[in-house]
Amino acid sequence: VVVQFENSWRRERAILRQEVQQTVEQEHRILTESMRGEWSRFLVEMRHVWQELMDGNKPQNSVESLRDYPPTTPTIFVPSTVQKPILKVKTFDGSANWDAYIVQFED
Repeated sequence: VVVQFENSWRRERAILRQEVQQTVEQEHRILTESMRGEWSRFLVEMRHVWQELMDGNKPQNSVESLRDYPPTTPTIFVPSTVQKPILKVKTFDGSANWDAYIVQFED
């Protein structure tokens, strides 16, 4: 009886471990896809912002989120210095790393 119980317990534990692993992998895939989509949208938005600044235009619909946009801002910005990373971002499983930077602009 004890051997049968132990075998049954091991089988159940293996099934549970497999289910947990599948759930974690599925959640990781969902998170990765979500982050990839968010990052892609962010890059597109920043490209629009940069283009409007380079063109000397006032922000249009794609940039309305920049609430404190000063109307007297010079028309051309050039990145002058990029400091060292202010933040290290790592996914929970260590599969990806990002550095966050402060970019300073001078007119």
